[in-house]
Amino acid sequence: MTSEEDQENARVLPENSKVVAFREEYEDRLRTFTVANYFGIPHLLSPIVCARLGFRNKGQNQLQCVGCHEQLLVQFPACLSATARSKLTSLYEQQLCELHRDSCPFRRDAQNYRLLGNLSDRIPALWTQVWRPKEVLELLDPLRPSAVVRERWEKVIPWLESAAMDCTSWKLPPIDASVFQQFAKTEDEILEKCWKLICGETQDGDEIPTRSHELELGALLVVLMGWTPDTARGMHCSICLAKWTNLGSVSRDDEPQPKRVCLRVNAPVDTHRYYCPFVRGLPHAGMRFCDRILLRLLNETNNQDKELPLAATEFRLEIRKLLKDAISPSKFSAVSK
Repeated sequence: MTSEEDQENARVLPENSKVVAFREEYEDRLRTFTVANYFGIPHLLSPIVCARLGFRNKGQNQLQCVGCHEQLLVQFPACLSATARSKLTSLYEQQLCELHRDSCPFRRDAQNYRLLGNLSDRIPALWTQVWRPKEVLELLDPLRPSAVVRERWEKVIPWLESAAMDCTSWKLPPIDASVFQQFAKTEDEILEKCWKLICGETQDGDEIPTRSHELELGALLVVLMGWTPDTARGMHCSICLAKWTNLGSVSRDDEPQPKRVCLRVNAPVDTHRYYCPFVRGLPHAGMRFCDRILLRLLNETNNQDKELPLAATEFRLEIRKLLKDAISPSKFSAVSK
């Protein structure tokens, strides 16, 4: 993005104390959603939407608004047909927006979300206030994505080395072959092409590399999956708030830790929370974040950055529009409470 666009986005989303406090409250609500109490729910009722509209996970499939304390029980019987499940999902989504009392600080936000209209347009602009868009945009929308990815890649490698992790079994999550078939036939080929762009060198069989090829590919996969170096102990995802320790175990903040360390078969993917946009995408939005980053990198390898596929171009415009059209933080009733 140009410097003018950066300045414009900075004016829309100032990092003031009210916005930071609002984001922290959102994260507190999001942390209440666990696999044990809220799982198997359609993506349109994702925890990121529920938490943004003021709800926390109170119990088994139970939601409660922290503003007006109204409750909603979300249940999907196993015997439902696909049509009935879709209708019930729409009903619950409507209730999420209309359940708030008139005095509730989240009522206006919920109404605005509901008024976004078509499902394809309903990535909530309101969510841009809490999902740290600038941090993710560094990966999704740089002029040279390889430069941003390489910077993070170089920070991840020492962490993987110190943790002595086995990266040989790590794979890309299943991707839409029709989108990437112009670049490579297999997922391994896709990752290899991106690695060559980031690494800037070719492995020579006659030379002994200072670090293994598997380690470098593993570090690349870690970055593509949205992990950011946290402390000496591990990594974190700023979207789903999951933490990944240097032992390969998963930290869920207040959730009890397992007695036995669980080494993940495909840790960069599995360690995210089940609803994370890096592995699932946004509600109503289609392609996952990891696929968006891959698409940008592959276009750079083919020197076609000025002729991006339609899907990538639309997404860049979509994200910029969200940033420019987002409601000013000063107008949020929830912020000013």
